[in-house]
Parts: sequence; C-alpha cells; structure tokens
Amino acid sequence: MKPGLLAHRAPPLLGGLLWTLLFLLAPIHACLGPGLPGGENLEFRFWAQRLGSSHLGVPDFGQVWFEVFPRIGSFPLGVFVAWGFISLSLAVLVLPFFGSFGTALALVFLAAQPVVGGLGALSLPWLPAAALVLVTGAFLASFARSSRSHPMTAMLAFVGAVFATAMAGVTAPEALRVLLVSGGLFLLAMLLCLAQILRRRSQEDPLLRLGRLVTRRALPWALLWFVSMVALVAMDKQMGVPDFQFAQGKDGVFVAPALERGLAWGAIPGVLLLLLLEGRSLAKSLMIFPSTVAISLFLVLFVFGPAFHGMPGPLWRLTATAVIAVGLAAIPWVLIQMRQGPGG
Repeated sequence: MKPGLLAHRAPPLLGGLLWTLLFLLAPIHACLGPGLPGGENLEFRFWAQRLGSSHLGVPDFGQVWFEVFPRIGSFPLGVFVAWGFISLSLAVLVLPFFGSFGTALALVFLAAQPVVGGLGALSLPWLPAAALVLVTGAFLASFARSSRSHPMTAMLAFVGAVFATAMAGVTAPEALRVLLVSGGLFLLAMLLCLAQILRRRSQEDPLLRLGRLVTRRALPWALLWFVSMVALVAMDKQMGVPDFQFAQGKDGVFVAPALERGLAWGAIPGVLLLLLLEGRSLAKSLMIFPSTVAISLFLVLFVFGPAFHGMPGPLWRLTATAVIAVGLAAIPWVLIQMRQGPGG
C-alpha cells in the first residue's frame, strides 16, 4: 500500500494535530449533539432501574462505565470516551488497507452521521457495548497482524480480544454476535488451509501437512473463540446479563429513521467493493490478514444494522456507523487509487 496523501503533504506537527482533530470529530459531535427526543427521560429511567436494583447484586458494566466516566457539569465524559474508543478502533481496522487518506475519510464520515449526535449522545449502556465491539475488532486485527512475527504482541492482543468480547457480552447481550467474527475466521482459516493443500501439492503426506497448517493457522482462532466463550460465562456469573426494560417501547431507540437507513444503503456499494478486493487478496495469498478481520467484522455489523432492518436495535445502530463510514469512504478511496495507478 502506498503512503497516503496526508503523510506526504503535512509536516509532522501539523499532521499530528490534524489526526488528533480527526479522532476527536465523532466524540465532539456526540457530546454537542441534540440527542434523541425524550433522551433525558430515557437516561433517567435507566439510572432509576440500575440504582433500584444495585442492592440485589453487582452493577452491570453499562452502569459502571458511566460511573467511572461521569458527567462533569454538563459534559458527558462517558460518551466522549466511548466515541474516542470507536474512532481509534475504526482507524486501527482500516489503516492497513485504506492508508492515511482513506482512514481520514472514514473518520470524517463517522463523525458526520446524525446518529452520532442523536442516539450516540445519550449515556445509555449500548454505547459502551458498541465501543467494546469495535475494540474487540481492533484486537482481533492486531492478533492477525502479529501472530507469526511478534508472539508477545499476539498474546496481548489475544487477551485483549477475549476480555473485550466478554465485557461486550455482559454489557449488552446482543453484542455476543461479535463471536461470529472469531468463529467465522476459524472456519475461513480451515478452508484456506485446505485450499493451500490442493494448490501446492508436494511429496509430503497431505494429511500431515494439513494438520500442521491447521495447528498453526486455524487453531489459534478456534482457541480465541473458545476462550472468549469461557470468559463470557465466567463474567456473566459475576456480573449477570443486564435487562433493558427501561427502554421498551421507545421507537426513537429501536427504529432507524429514513436518513439513517439511506446512508446505510448508500454504503452498500463500498462494502461490496471492499469484500471483492479482500476476496481477490485471499484467493492469491490463502492467508488471513488484518484487512480480512476488518471486513469480517464489518460484514457482521452490517448484516444486523439498519441497511437490512427497520428496527435494528440501538447497539447495531451505533456499531453500523463505523461500517457506513467505511463503505462511504471506499468509493473515493478506490477512485484515488485508480487515478494514482500502480506506480503512482
């Protein structure tokens, strides 16, 4: 991948300031956003239910998040930190294949979406759950990047992915669908190992070679999926899965507006284009790269988001902002790559 435009045309200090601003766009929009109509009442009902049941057991992580990052005056620190994690995780996921210019576009499209300043402006448990889902994806991409060359970094990424997955699951039960990513990558790794055996035949016993490939390339993803499940069960016993009865019947939370669905539909060509490019890369290399992890996560989030569901649920409305941003940024990014050409 060629260096991005920002890397060439900005001095280091100015480039650092520009990137800081890009990372802060979504958190600032969320903190300054108007929120949803009736959002204050929804937040009050959430805290009333949490505080009313806190004497029965350990508080759930959604409550803990906003107690660790409380409001400072009228400034929602918990909202700011959550969107900061989402922005940073999105950059980690797309930078390996987008480069700096495409990553900057994705961060701008992330911040520009109305749902960031609407649902994303409320101190509700789906927001830290969404941040944890994106953090899980960032750890999985780091695991794929360093699993062969940097074993210590890979081990840290493994632990981080397990912990983030488990915390997402005990923050919002529907976040468990992020396990589809690690499980799907395990199945994909198995298929790639088989394809490599069929493509590169040798005198060696194919079953022995397949066993070594599976152990080295597929088994780590299976272990990650399994250990995440074990950690989730263990943490569920300690904290319990929360209920969100306070939000039942809130159409402003569970129904995606027409503009939000329109943006999701507009991102479909870009998502399909990235899927095609990643498919070609997999067919050539027969190996899982960080970009493979990113595309897998984006597909899972996109399938459950507003592009295919009129009532996608608040968690999937929030996580879909990252996929929509990537899909919208993919088209100009591809046009720039085509203009620069192979040697540009």
